[in-house]
Amino acid sequence: MSRDYFNLRFVVTPPTLSFTKYNCVKEQGNQFGFLIGERKIKVSNIITDESLNNTITEETICVHSSFPLVDFVDSLCSNPMQIDLKKLKSFLQKCPGNYEKSIIGWYRFRKNSVLTPSISDIRFHTQLSTFFDKISIQSNKFLLCMFNHNFANNLDHNFSHIFYRCENGKSLSPIKVDIVNMSTKPFIEKENVTLEYKTNIDLIQNCKSYKDAKFKVFGEGHNLSPRISVYKFNSVLIEEMDQLIKRIVDNEEEVIRLNTLIAEKKKEIQLKKINKKK
Repeated sequence: MSRDYFNLRFVVTPPTLSFTKYNCVKEQGNQFGFLIGERKIKVSNIITDESLNNTITEETICVHSSFPLVDFVDSLCSNPMQIDLKKLKSFLQKCPGNYEKSIIGWYRFRKNSVLTPSISDIRFHTQLSTFFDKISIQSNKFLLCMFNHNFANNLDHNFSHIFYRCENGKSLSPIKVDIVNMSTKPFIEKENVTLEYKTNIDLIQNCKSYKDAKFKVFGEGHNLSPRISVYKFNSVLIEEMDQLIKRIVDNEEEVIRLNTLIAEKKKEIQLKKINKKK
């Protein structure tokens, strides 16, 4: 009798965690933000020794990046315990097309605190997961990542995080999220050697809310040469990041190509040894 198997996996990259922690620590007070990513589904048919045709469905939810919301409560909430859906919809309308389809979770940051969701966190998660359930990802797969930063006398700094999801529809439970490098599946499909690592730099750069935040910092910029210099410096950094990522991708592809050549050479050597014995 054939069987159907289902595997669910959550993954995140080291740069995503690093940049998110950096954005949290550089701001004062508690922080909120969205987790950006996508879900991939791969279906495989495996014929067993008993001639059974089993189906394996592998679903991977990848966290590619994050988007900080410094004024989360003021801009998206009607009160400290309630998200205003009209404000949330208005925020998403200011973002690039299909931005809402890439939101697969949210994060919360507190300094010197435990990594346990509060009552307000649970309420926020319920509201957000319900809202995005039919837009980007099912509510029971919508993620919450709790970050904290514990330090004593400015000497010992400890950064920690835990991912949660509401699997049973009632309470948030900690889950395992694999930290993977860019060369690890699902970011590379070995069949066609296609890299799928994303940074969402363009997404964040084009977001109107992000531009509004820049405007608050830099103003019009006509007669403010120091601010113009900072703005240009920011643009140069983004451009340099794009080039750096391209170089990393090229290097990853070269490593894959060389590994393939090595494997082929090993096969050739083994065949020669076998032929000599004959």
